[in-house]
Amino acid sequence: MNADATFVVYQNGSFTATAAPDDLTEALARAWWAQDWQDVLSFALHAECAWLTLGSVEATGYEVAVWHTADRGSLLGISSECGLATLVHVPEPSDWWPFQTAHLVPLLSAMGSLGSARQLGRLADAFISYARHGEGRHINRGDGSSKIDQEELDAWRARMAGRTR
Repeated sequence: MNADATFVVYQNGSFTATAAPDDLTEALARAWWAQDWQDVLSFALHAECAWLTLGSVEATGYEVAVWHTADRGSLLGISSECGLATLVHVPEPSDWWPFQTAHLVPLLSAMGSLGSARQLGRLADAFISYARHGEGRHINRGDGSSKIDQEELDAWRARMAGRTR
């Protein structure tokens, strides 16, 4: 979906772009630019949003929500830190499981791996910071920088400033 109110529809194993239903066009336009896009769509679809990702968007980079409705099938929303990124409509209940296994599970798995890698990187940076500078002269435990690093950088800059070409 984009700002011109088109749906990406998954049906019979393929994706197509179609015009959004008339009764959802206004809600989609509001959801596209709103921070509370899931609430806008929940109200328009008369269905509760179910989150498929754990944690906040900061942990994984994306959030995935789904609405299952009796009359419209399933609607999947993917958002990033900037807001709603895309919507995928799966109108037939019989297409939901093939869509989920072929496209959604690999996406969620990749998102989980990226989130884990990000957290492991932060833990490694914190450990390196502690191991190198355990005396507590830290500037930032999150990325491992310290006053020692800053002093070394300042000394190097002073040496470079004293050089002539």
